[in-house]
Amino acid sequence: MSKHERKNKNSPQGVVLVVAMIFMVVFSSLGVAMLRMSSTNIRVADNHHKANTAMDAALSGLECGQYFIANYSPVSNTTDNLITTQEADAAWNQFSYQIQQIGGQSATTGRLTNDVGTETGDFIEATNVNLGGIGASFNIKFSRLDTDPFTIILESTGTYGQLSRRVRMSVAIAKDTRTLEYAVASKSRIIVTGDSTIEGDIYSTYDRPNYAPPFELRAESTVNGTLNTVVEKGYFNPQSTDYVGYTLETLDENGNPMFDENGNRVYSEGDMVQGTHQGINYGQPLPTLPGFEASDYDTSSYGNNPNMSYFALSDTTDGVDGRVTEYFPHADNDFTQPLNGSSKQIHRYVIENQTITNRTLRAGSNALFRNCTFEGVLFVESTTENPYYPNYADSRTGNNVRFENCNFNGTIVTEVPEDFQWKNNMLYFTNDAIFNNTYMEEATILAPNFNVNVGNARALEDGSESVLEGLVVGGIVDIRGNASVEGTILSMYDPSELGYASRQYGTNVGFSDENNEASVPGDAEFGTIHVRPDPDRMLPVGVASDIILVVDQTSYQEL
Repeated sequence: MSKHERKNKNSPQGVVLVVAMIFMVVFSSLGVAMLRMSSTNIRVADNHHKANTAMDAALSGLECGQYFIANYSPVSNTTDNLITTQEADAAWNQFSYQIQQIGGQSATTGRLTNDVGTETGDFIEATNVNLGGIGASFNIKFSRLDTDPFTIILESTGTYGQLSRRVRMSVAIAKDTRTLEYAVASKSRIIVTGDSTIEGDIYSTYDRPNYAPPFELRAESTVNGTLNTVVEKGYFNPQSTDYVGYTLETLDENGNPMFDENGNRVYSEGDMVQGTHQGINYGQPLPTLPGFEASDYDTSSYGNNPNMSYFALSDTTDGVDGRVTEYFPHADNDFTQPLNGSSKQIHRYVIENQTITNRTLRAGSNALFRNCTFEGVLFVESTTENPYYPNYADSRTGNNVRFENCNFNGTIVTEVPEDFQWKNNMLYFTNDAIFNNTYMEEATILAPNFNVNVGNARALEDGSESVLEGLVVGGIVDIRGNASVEGTILSMYDPSELGYASRQYGTNVGFSDENNEASVPGDAEFGTIHVRPDPDRMLPVGVASDIILVVDQTSYQEL
């Protein structure tokens, strides 16, 4: 064999060797690259872990700050609907005083300065608050700028290793307006009937379930919200030793609301709550809502307004058509006949066909307004110190006022009787009562401890101008017929001390004949009712509430 032939024969071995060497180089490089990538991934994961830990620390600081805000004890209240800078200063100073330590660290206070050293506000701060043994910490800082004394900035910086994260929220110094979060808030029981739709939560503090349920919701009625009661669930659970003999809703063997296989709520014939709702919350804490106590009200500023003037009522005054005698409660569709032997006889001045602007009605007038239009404020006086039994039948101790076919472009405000006398102090709206309050959006009826009966025979349609704006306040409020409330119904009378008779007093949305203080229905009493709360409104002047700190949950920022 020639040398040439031997060379060709050995040639594939050389090629294989070269290829093997190439593979060795490639895989060695790939291995080094993978090792480097693994090392990079470890560093990235470590940085990610540190960043997440720093963010967790920042969020812990934010929670800590919100805890202090939630536990702030107010030092002042106001009957104005806006707070002053001085009141905001007092709230900030009290907050600074209450925060002695944050997470075991002493809080420091001082003045904020800008880049040129000018003071621009105040701050409270605690630094290096340690989160146990994980090596993370946070700084928490509350700031209040001179340019916005009604806002506190809560800022938290979390640190882990060399990484830090910062988050922020705004806190308002504001009046307590929690009452406005409810569509109906009542110390008596709440009864919802007929074509009534409530677009929000309702709350009853009535706590005598052995006499009557705190709620009744008829099958044709709707509450697009929750029903909240101070009474524990056991009183309405047939398996409980506290069971009072009826249920609010159908419960399963575990005491939970029962639903069918399609997720629909199960109703039983004996349930007191038959209509559509979003759940019942039992055993709720007794709320301290602004406007629930007579002491929360001072309506004198309305009556003392220099623009106000008294009605000069007499049998011969122009616009006053003598006097008529009526009864309350009255016979069906007849105001001149008593319902029973306990009905109160009322001698009314009749005022008709007038436009009435900023007027005061003296105590004991017991007026009947016919076909009148009201602008501005109608201020209704009453004797404020009237014990429940003495002089109970004396009409001079109160003001039982009836409105027939009247238009209301303003607000009705009353004095504040210390007790609820449902026959003596009353605002009674009959036939057509058309509300278009352009005077004050915070309230249409501000009548603490008055019996308020609102009815309207005129059917409401979309775009109707008959709307009660803001708060509708009374000792007990009944809304009947056709009515729309863009605000909150507040009934402040607690009938519990009456024992078994307490079941006869309640807040009605739609007509119910179970309650003493409600009127006897005529054809106008059955209609359509809508109630929609507006928590963004202010409380009206005359309702005292605490100046509190309110976290704006929508203001969260990661900086």
